[in-house]
Amino acid sequence: MNRLRTLDEAAAELHKSKRWLQDWLAKNPMDAVGRPFSSKLGRTRLFQDSDLSRILEATRDTPCPSKSSRRAPAKRRTIQSGGKYLGIAVDRSARTSKKSVADRELKKLEAAIERGEYPEKPKQRSATFLSAAVAYMKAGRSRRYVGKLIQHFGETPLPEVDQATIDAAALAIYPNVSAGYAKPGGLYAGWRSPAPRRN
Repeated sequence: MNRLRTLDEAAAELHKSKRWLQDWLAKNPMDAVGRPFSSKLGRTRLFQDSDLSRILEATRDTPCPSKSSRRAPAKRRTIQSGGKYLGIAVDRSARTSKKSVADRELKKLEAAIERGEYPEKPKQRSATFLSAAVAYMKAGRSRRYVGKLIQHFGETPLPEVDQATIDAAALAIYPNVSAGYAKPGGLYAGWRSPAPRRN
């Protein structure tokens, strides 16, 4: 059988005070698998060699934090190139605390500015049939047939609307109207004028 120690003896062997060991056991009565760190005979706590070893292991896994051991979080470096590079303002986080990495990111950013890739230009959405129809009506043009065309084309991008799609829309919306209506002021006359050319 292992040598048994009292609370005083166990604390002395751990080079801690009796009070420290009492407080630690109050907070950590058992190890990770649910085994108590000491045996109790009545009101007396007794410790075996294996108990002291397990206490040492447990304290290694959960070190007591102290103000002196806490390191302040490293500040992230900000990429700056004198505020501007080639007339373009540069002021953003490099997302790192290492100077060498921040310097490398700065070089990449400067190269992107030289190639005209920074700042990124917002992608322009191409105009849609709906936006063109709204502008057409706001300009005071005739609203005749426009509602049905909006229902048909909706948000179709304008580059996809050519004379063939306009002809197909006319047949889909008014299937019983023949090409004979292509007279001045008629339905097809309003729809069959050539679609505007796009550069």
